[in-house]
Amino acid sequence: MISNIKRRLYLTAARWFWLLARRSLRRWQPRVIIITGSVGKTTMLNLLAAQHLPAHFSHNANSAYGVAFDILGLDGVRGSRLRWLYLIFATFIRSFTYTRRDKFYIVEVDAERPREASLIARNLQPEVVITTPIGLSHASFFDHLVEQGKYPTAEAAILDEFVNVSCFATKLALFSEPVQELTPRVKSLKTGVEFVKNTEIKKYRVEYNSATFTTQNGEFKFNEPMPEAVGLQLLLCERLMQHLKLPIIYDLKDFVLPPGRNNYFVGQNGSKLIDSSYNAHLISMQSVLDMVRQIRWNRKWLVISDMIQQGKAEQSEHESLAAAILAVKPENVILIGHRVANYTAPLLKKAGQNLQVFADPKAALPYLQKNLTSDLLVVFKGSQYLEWLVEKLLKNPADAKLLARREPAAIARRKKRGLL
Repeated sequence: MISNIKRRLYLTAARWFWLLARRSLRRWQPRVIIITGSVGKTTMLNLLAAQHLPAHFSHNANSAYGVAFDILGLDGVRGSRLRWLYLIFATFIRSFTYTRRDKFYIVEVDAERPREASLIARNLQPEVVITTPIGLSHASFFDHLVEQGKYPTAEAAILDEFVNVSCFATKLALFSEPVQELTPRVKSLKTGVEFVKNTEIKKYRVEYNSATFTTQNGEFKFNEPMPEAVGLQLLLCERLMQHLKLPIIYDLKDFVLPPGRNNYFVGQNGSKLIDSSYNAHLISMQSVLDMVRQIRWNRKWLVISDMIQQGKAEQSEHESLAAAILAVKPENVILIGHRVANYTAPLLKKAGQNLQVFADPKAALPYLQKNLTSDLLVVFKGSQYLEWLVEKLLKNPADAKLLARREPAAIARRKKRGLL
């Protein structure tokens, strides 16, 4: 009962802020491009930013509240509840005065709660909707729809939410291959519909500090390790630029990944660290682990922590994670958190995998500090504040500013966990 009230109040309050944001949006009138999906939205947003489009990008804003505030040139709530009072007055005033001037508005749209993504899309009326791969992200928020008999699974509910976003596209809906396999609904969309397929990537090569993707039109080059799954996002980028009739930039050696998405750092004792600690659900886990499998390096260690907000699929998702870990054939695996300890560790032990299990990052730190060597490649993926662990293992402490969750609220949360 209480959870239902909270869900309704969340969207009701969001609609009020959108009523104000639409005033500014009507003055602005940009060509809107929405990026949605479970995996790779932020990377996709930054890939398009690297194309030097005359656009405003919704960096750090992907919720119903965040996007409304972004349209009005405001940051959302960053750790202070008192800021809500400021935002209530500021949105009202700025709705009459504030206008952006960029030709395009390229906005990341999450679907953390049912109907949230659809609310954003309905208000933005996008020209193009780009949908990256879909999986069990924020599944716990959709379990109640399954309990009510509205969907057979949480995955089906999440899929429906994302596909609904594309219904608001006025010209083009771009999908990655998995969506086409999961639902026939996209074929009934009235707008133009296009799919990209992994087979359109002609060649993929990854090292611990670089990646190359070759398509039939060109070769994308990065000075960071990138999962093979990013190839779908690059193909979506190509299709969008073709739709916009703009040139495509293939040399992305200066491309800077968002924090916590496969960022390469030099660690203590000359070790190589890859930080993918921003988020964790099975699709992103599998993507990163497959990338690590393809990196040619003798000594690979994995630091893996819990996947949260998995709802009733928590056990099965963590059990599936074990197979992805074993495919890498790592020299050592460090598991952190009670979920991986309960569900993933038993399967790894049964397979004979060399394994260490810790309750939290603080407990794992001494073990890693003691064992880091120059010939070691260590990959971090999961929740449980792994960014703190990466920070403590950096060779250059100044690199900490490039890690995820540097905002005051995140720092305060880590301190409450004793991670100083």
